[in-house]
Formats: sequence, C-alpha cells, structure tokens
Amino acid sequence: MIVRITLLGAASLALGACNGGGDGNSAAPADNAAANEARPTAAKGSLADVLARPDSARFAAAVRSVGMAPVLQGRGPYTLLLPTDAAMAGVGDQGGDKERLTRLISNHVLPGTVTTADLGQAIDAHGGKARLATMAGTTLTATRQGDAIRLTGPTGAATVTGGEEVLGNGVVHRIDAVLKPAG
Repeated sequence: MIVRITLLGAASLALGACNGGGDGNSAAPADNAAANEARPTAAKGSLADVLARPDSARFAAAVRSVGMAPVLQGRGPYTLLLPTDAAMAGVGDQGGDKERLTRLISNHVLPGTVTTADLGQAIDAHGGKARLATMAGTTLTATRQGDAIRLTGPTGAATVTGGEEVLGNGVVHRIDAVLKPAG
C-alpha cells in the first residue's frame, strides 16, 4: 500500500484540517482508496482526546508547543502513530527548533484512516512490505515481525504495540519508539 499525500509540512497539515470541503488527503491506490477515505463515524472522540490522557503527555506537549493541537481536533481523518511517553523522553524540545519538532510530529501522522487490518493486507499484498507516506513527506515501510507490525523510517524503527483506537477523526496506533525523519 502506498498512501500519497497532497499536503506537506505543518502549515499544509493545518490548512488541510480546516478546509471545509474534503479532508485534504488522497489515497493513491484504487484498491485501498475506500479504506483511506472512509471516515470513522461510529467512534467518539478525537485524536486530540487521546493526547489529553496522561500516558500521552510528552507527545501532547510537543504537539501543543508547535501549535498542532487544533489539527488533531479537526475533521481528519488521520492516522496517528503515537510513541510511548518513555520513547518521547529522549526527544527533548529539539533544541528549541520549532520547525524540526513540527517535522518530527508530522512524521507520526498519516493522511487517511489506516487500520491494523489495512496494514496487514497491504503487507501481504505487496510481498511483505507496505510503504506509507507521512505528513512530513517521508516514507515508512511496514513489515511483519512475527505477529507484530514493524514500521521502519529513514532513521529508525518502531513496533506497533497493543490494539488500535478508532476515533471520530481517525485512528491511533501506539508505537514503542520515535520515528525521526531524516535531517
């Protein structure tokens, strides 16, 4: 599965969340377009609500510090790859570099709704690897490692831990490491 985006960077991410028409995202492959454009309707809450929980405090603080909280309260849909607080402990404030921190956060956001089932099907359909485009403009590769899904980026890897959480504006996958973009 390759998820292509029409928006780049935090400014575009914010604009995409606020556009009154569509969700600002596009899923390229026809076989996965419906999954990525589908908006979870039965679920309640938003991605921002997940960040309000104590176990998401460090990532939430980073989101707030760069002004991206309204995006995750917005329309979406987005898929949030949420690092544990323990993983975020090593990130710090990126030396006060707001652009670098925005890029790091955007590297954990995928356009559209990508469920665990979508990931598994894409991995199986594409020879054991599925490519995912992030809102930071980087590509993550999803593979299976035993029963777990492993996400590999330009400078590291993370394992999806636990179950997904489907919300009104997207889905959250908890991951055990921070996926830093290159540069």
